[in-house]
Amino acid sequence: MLINYSTTDLNIFLSKAEQKLVTYGELLVQQVNWDEVEDSLLNKIELLTFILDEIDRTVDQEQIDKLVYFALDYFNLHEIPYSPFSIMPMTIIGTGGSGGSIAWEDILDKPETFVPSPHNHNDEDILIDISGITETIGGITPGSFTGTLEEFLELMLIKFQAPKFSNFKQNSNGLAQTNTVFEIGQTVNSASLTLSWNLSNLNVKDASNSGSVSVSELDPFTDNQPFNLKVFSTGKVLHFGTMYTKTIPGTLQLTLNGIDSQNIAMMAPQCNLEWKSKIWYGNHVNPTLTVPQIEGFSSVLTSTKNGVTVTILGAGYKYVFIPNNIDQTGIQFMDGQFTVDMEAPVAATIFNTFGVELEGMLYRTTNFLNGNLTILIL
Repeated sequence: MLINYSTTDLNIFLSKAEQKLVTYGELLVQQVNWDEVEDSLLNKIELLTFILDEIDRTVDQEQIDKLVYFALDYFNLHEIPYSPFSIMPMTIIGTGGSGGSIAWEDILDKPETFVPSPHNHNDEDILIDISGITETIGGITPGSFTGTLEEFLELMLIKFQAPKFSNFKQNSNGLAQTNTVFEIGQTVNSASLTLSWNLSNLNVKDASNSGSVSVSELDPFTDNQPFNLKVFSTGKVLHFGTMYTKTIPGTLQLTLNGIDSQNIAMMAPQCNLEWKSKIWYGNHVNPTLTVPQIEGFSSVLTSTKNGVTVTILGAGYKYVFIPNNIDQTGIQFMDGQFTVDMEAPVAATIFNTFGVELEGMLYRTTNFLNGNLTILIL
């Protein structure tokens, strides 16, 4: 017996059969424990896949007819409303003899079962769209899944690899570092500094690696200009937007944030921008100094007086100027094991390189010294 279906009709059947596979896949996902999945469900998936493969590779029209009608009955595909199969779920239309309908039970030599055999199937060609996933299975998270069957199985069986940040650094003057120091009054912008980082296991929420990655201030400053950031180059390099500066010593801690594809916050590394003041030091033959003379001395960038060592060259009085934004409580000046005799400090006001006005105290040795002197400040 031969039944001639149009290519369109057969394609409709194939589409509905693949949709049935998707339904079975959704039932698998809804299992609380993989060990509890019913063998019958797995057998149905394997059997229907085998039938589709047989239809794809056979050229025997009668064999195709048998496979189609077996699948229509066994998998209840006739219940899915479409034409023409929906109107003839249990009969085959004859094409020879006197015509009429033949009951499914009257067909001779029809297969009762189809035993699966090893075969190849292009899973990557089957697109599935599953919603209502309630449990995490492997790399499949609650929610929905859209992709190929091959991708679905890989995610189900392979443990999720969490993404990680590394090498979160600042690049200033050609140097990549985790802590960058500026003098108070010095500005930061895209011309002076950028941020960069590496990202392993690209399982971030946004496939472009940028939409779910951001940099924020751990402890926001409230003075001066607002701190803005601007992203370039798919989020891997981050530039500063507007100019930013500090006129008092302080640290700006930046945190790198991200959300992985399972909606979990990633480990947040930090790096620092730090603004410090300076201590000025030098030698002069005069017992008193003008502001330009103090500003012309050498200087060292620091946040504390403790442990600062300076070497003052030449014959004359040795001077040290310390701004009031550096604590000077209990200050001492040491030359090895000996205390350096200093006059009582005098108040002075100078301007640093970036125009910040600094009030402070000017210290001077009591005696005119004919040689070099190394001083440890404590």
